[in-house]
Amino acid sequence: MLVKRVRKYNGVSGANSDAWFVGYTPQIVGSVWMGYDQTTDDQYLTGGSYYPTQLFKEVVNSLPASMQATAFEQPEGTNDLSPPIAMEEIEGFTASYSLGGGGLISVSLDWDGFKDDRIEFNVYEIDGDSRKKVASNLSEPHFSEGRLNPFSLPSYQVVAFDPVTEMEGTESSIQKPSFTFSF
Repeated sequence: MLVKRVRKYNGVSGANSDAWFVGYTPQIVGSVWMGYDQTTDDQYLTGGSYYPTQLFKEVVNSLPASMQATAFEQPEGTNDLSPPIAMEEIEGFTASYSLGGGGLISVSLDWDGFKDDRIEFNVYEIDGDSRKKVASNLSEPHFSEGRLNPFSLPSYQVVAFDPVTEMEGTESSIQKPSFTFSF
């Protein structure tokens, strides 16, 4: 039975004088260093960490089968990592103003939701060169708020947000809300 799963760290020094490999399986831990105290025109490494890696593999594979692991077991009480969040582009973004509803004028923003329910949304108010976050960590593809000042009617932008990495995705288009009248 050959070792197929090894956790590792390897590297080389900048002067090609050292190369190393540190690895472990569920049963063993080992490290291999190869190099020269000083490099010269005749004494230097050419294979990077390939050679220490191969030596480690040969040593582990020559051990008795009982010491060779084929897989790591997941400890009880632990969960697998979730797959990375795929940040999609905001689509179907609409914005409208209406009279009433929590202020003299209310704004309502809607956009298409994503398949991955871990994605959150941040909403920005755009007024000239100014960009101000007015809502964050929204779990639904909707935002509304009442506005008191009918003479300051900004545009809006929505950005997907990954709460795990705390990174934002691509910004939506900037939408200037249209007026809708309903009674």
